[in-house]
Amino acid sequence: MEEGSIIKVAFPQADGIIKFRPAVLIKKVPPYNDLMVCAVSTQIQTFVPGLDLIIQQEEKDFGQTRLKQSSIIRVAKLTTIPIKDVEGTIGNIGPTRYKQILVQLNVFLR
Repeated sequence: MEEGSIIKVAFPQADGIIKFRPAVLIKKVPPYNDLMVCAVSTQIQTFVPGLDLIIQQEEKDFGQTRLKQSSIIRVAKLTTIPIKDVEGTIGNIGPTRYKQILVQLNVFLR
């Protein structure tokens, strides 16, 4: 599991229910190697331009994500979770898309 991995994690929902959902691993957080992740959603209609990233099934790198359908990476929907809450690795995003996440997060936080 490394930066850019798409993992299945116990993610808190807006209604307080915890569900296993895909997320992108952003960074390992010392000293306990907790994981900073951002949510992945299939709700394309909630896309926020300039903040979220779309991963379309038609894109050549979609296969490496191993997601089931086109999705958005919710760059600002961050959480830090203990590694024990990871059910497993699904796939990964490429280094270019990973850098896009960091850039968009940086712009958003400024």
